[in-house]
Amino acid sequence: MNQTPYQPPSSSLSDPQKPGTPLRAIITGTLFDLGATILMSMVFFIGYSIMLSSQGMPEQQVLDTISNFDSISGWGLLLNGLGLLISVWAGYVCARIVQQNVIKTVLIMAAVIAVSGTILSGNESTTTYVVLSTIATIIANMAGGVIYLNKKSRN
Repeated sequence: MNQTPYQPPSSSLSDPQKPGTPLRAIITGTLFDLGATILMSMVFFIGYSIMLSSQGMPEQQVLDTISNFDSISGWGLLLNGLGLLISVWAGYVCARIVQQNVIKTVLIMAAVIAVSGTILSGNESTTTYVVLSTIATIIANMAGGVIYLNKKSRN
């Protein structure tokens, strides 16, 4: 201990995290993506309903507006953009857990999310919208994995 009393002790703060299993990474990333997207959508639609009601729109018209929500309107594009940001974050979470074979694992997670999203969308959306949003979600998930790899290579 060769330090002066005015100097803080030296320590190593970097504690490398051990890689998790690919299954754990896929499940965690998928649950994060789907759960956060559903939660964000709920909060969005509650706020949107309050906004429509505060503008004097009758309750039945608010319900009809929400039921027939246009995913390509300004508000719809905002909602889609927020969902894609969540997908990027989910890809990063998956990559951070697995740390090895990142691209392969995140791609598997993206496929699981794509299938889940298609099933959850049901017959609510047009086929074109479902295909485009699925492709965008896969790209967003992969972007999260690439962001992790770039951050890891800098350290």
